[in-house]
Amino acid sequence: MQVKTLFFDIETTPLISYNWGTYDQTAIEVIEDWYLLCFAYKWQGKGVKAERLTNGRKTEKELVQKMHQLLDEADVVIAHNGRKFDVKKVNAKFLEYGLSVPSPYKIIDTLTEARKHFALTSNRLDSIGKLLGVGRKVKHPGFEMWKGCMADEKKWWDLMIKYNKQDVLLLEAVYEKLLPWIVQPTATWSKQPCPHCGSPETQSRGKATTEGGKTRKRHQCTDCGKWFLGNFIIKRV
Repeated sequence: MQVKTLFFDIETTPLISYNWGTYDQTAIEVIEDWYLLCFAYKWQGKGVKAERLTNGRKTEKELVQKMHQLLDEADVVIAHNGRKFDVKKVNAKFLEYGLSVPSPYKIIDTLTEARKHFALTSNRLDSIGKLLGVGRKVKHPGFEMWKGCMADEKKWWDLMIKYNKQDVLLLEAVYEKLLPWIVQPTATWSKQPCPHCGSPETQSRGKATTEGGKTRKRHQCTDCGKWFLGNFIIKRV
């Protein structure tokens, strides 16, 4: 079984809130919560694609459902600052829309890996791409692009999607350069039944491939909803 590796990057709106001051102030009251604008993704070995909100045609819920489908299919997920931002943001939307926990996957965060192994002047994706000579992010005027997309203006959407896709292509290029330094996430030994809650009510849900190339059955606990892999628990952060 071939490991399915997914590169992805999301773009969200800011919070709209009341504040006493200007710039980087604590919100007194949130008027409108953030929402998912778009995301770009790429399966390893395939082309880059993007999904976005479309006025009256594609809702945030549909975007979230598509993102859930992708993560549910993936064995390995790669993102820059993915652990603190992208993965937690989409998890928040899965919770909001009542979607189940995706099947287990490993997270490789290129930001974390860069900080772990090197003392780079900047760990930003654009800076690392420039340093390694593998590309740069698409230039844009700043928050104006986000405001334009929130207003559903075509020229800003065109630039946003170009920007989002390039981030994923750059992410993959940086990942390939960092790969010799990356230690794949490991799994820890556990006995069945469910290693999380102890329930015997589990079901087999397909197969997955470990870092060592071995194929094991995937299981989900029907009581607590958590996933585990054969006699190994996938570490989820």
